[in-house]
Amino acid sequence: MALPVGEIATVAAARKGLFKRVVITMKDGQVFVFDYGLLSVGKLVERISALIN
Repeated sequence: MALPVGEIATVAAARKGLFKRVVITMKDGQVFVFDYGLLSVGKLVERISALIN
């Protein structure tokens, strides 16, 4: 899946129990949730944030 960087409004790390997620919100209101299980999502969120800022 490819999301256009220019259309990303926000990116955030989230948790559901022990499982970690990346939540990407697009400028048009669409929300994409990527489940990463027990893997860390911190660096991924940092990199996407750096691209959109």
